[in-house]
Amino acid sequence: MAQWDLQLDDWLVRQGAKAPSVENEADRFGFRLRELLEHPEQRYGSGFFNSVLVRYLHESDLSNQPAIRAILASVHEYKPSQGESSRDCAGYIEQVLVEAAQQLTNQLRYPRTQAVEILSNAIAYYLDERFNVTTRKQLGFG
Repeated sequence: MAQWDLQLDDWLVRQGAKAPSVENEADRFGFRLRELLEHPEQRYGSGFFNSVLVRYLHESDLSNQPAIRAILASVHEYKPSQGESSRDCAGYIEQVLVEAAQQLTNQLRYPRTQAVEILSNAIAYYLDERFNVTTRKQLGFG
């Protein structure tokens, strides 16, 4: 199995190459989020990044999306300290999500409603993987 490559996928997105299905597109963008959000995670540390990410999503309109809301309900939230680092980290997260939304609508030309669905499912995919939500449920840890 070949490893997923962000640079190749960036090129594919710029070329307007869509995934074969909306579900595959959500997975693809979930992979993209994992790579693109790696930098702030390394910069701020995993725990701090997790707390900022969860708080950011709870406070955004994205929390109204069913796929995201369902995953967030299974994630324990730790409150990050309020300060410049928290704002900077949240700004980075927002930038990544805005760029993903723009790629879906501009380069890949999905209608807005479909782009919102894809991005929401991509975020849910990323959160599920990041916080082991499905794995914990399968193991009986809620």
